[in-house]
Amino acid sequence: MKNAIILILTLFTTTVFSQTIEYTYDPAGNRVQRGVMMLAPPNADNALQAGAEETAKAAEEKTTIADGEVRIFPNPTDGEIQIVVGRTIESATVQLFDLSGKLLKEAPLRGMQHSLDLTNYVAGQYILIIQGRGYWQEWRIIKQ
Repeated sequence: MKNAIILILTLFTTTVFSQTIEYTYDPAGNRVQRGVMMLAPPNADNALQAGAEETAKAAEEKTTIADGEVRIFPNPTDGEIQIVVGRTIESATVQLFDLSGKLLKEAPLRGMQHSLDLTNYVAGQYILIIQGRGYWQEWRIIKQ
């Protein structure tokens, strides 16, 4: 009986972390991006959450394309994200969608660097798409 009580208490007080792995594929079916998101329970220790948030803020997503790479950072973000392109993508546009598919923002991608301000949007997940002649890529952006 004593062992059963200890087992029950241990199960209820153990903090469980889980992860989600997402893959992104190009139009030809080749995997071009792998993303790992660590999910913590809502009652996790504040120190652990703060450390995980700092690590996540420093994370930078890189996607290799034919002649270079696209970097999106910081993700998750509190406001502005930076987009750095390793090569010029002809006729490129940046589009931001909510998860229901509604287009929230669209801008031309000129040059090798671009910033996108998300400060006026509510916290949540968004889809960022960069497309141009011969290129299309999608990222999941987290706004805190």
